[in-house]
Amino acid sequence: MSTNTYFIMRHGLTDWNVMGLRQGQTDIPLNDEGRKQADAMRVQVEQLNDEVKFDRIISSDLKRARETAFIVNRNLMLPVSFDERLRERFWGSYEGKSKNVFEAERKVEIETYKTLSEKEKWSFKFAPDIESDKELFGRLGSFLTEINPQYSNERILMLAHEDLMRVVLIHTGWAQSLEMPSGSFHHGARVAFEFNDSQVSLVIAEGIVRAD
Repeated sequence: MSTNTYFIMRHGLTDWNVMGLRQGQTDIPLNDEGRKQADAMRVQVEQLNDEVKFDRIISSDLKRARETAFIVNRNLMLPVSFDERLRERFWGSYEGKSKNVFEAERKVEIETYKTLSEKEKWSFKFAPDIESDKELFGRLGSFLTEINPQYSNERILMLAHEDLMRVVLIHTGWAQSLEMPSGSFHHGARVAFEFNDSQVSLVIAEGIVRAD
């Protein structure tokens, strides 16, 4: 079986990030600050590439991730592809709404969630049209299972989203759900893991604030 190492980085800032709105899979581009962040990520990735030697970039197909990928790849000129399975969590009818609106309208579900075991949290849905952690990780797993055999011992850079990184860290036991609330992942945060025979093994997690 092929063993590849995947490095997920979070995209740069958008106007909806600034306004505190749930983006989910709504296709919002980077703002000027986000482009500056992506350029700073480019420098970071180029330095990391001296050690890692990336083979390719695979990005979420959403604009904020795509644009970050293009900026990061300006000098490396690696092969770039896109996959919708790397999108952010689908927030359903709450996309474009604030965190405060979500918390007010889903107060009962939020309080219920806090009482659940980690196993129960994994499958919990705050609303019928919002993806659970299990569903989100399921499409990431589908992507990895399909793509992994195509390469061998490659270092693959992925430009993606906060909640995709969050479910990897929950799955690998790096942190529990409530230890990574919204805002825990800096733009440019990085999670690296190996994938082999359907097993995800964490290598590194940087740029993430874990709550006490």
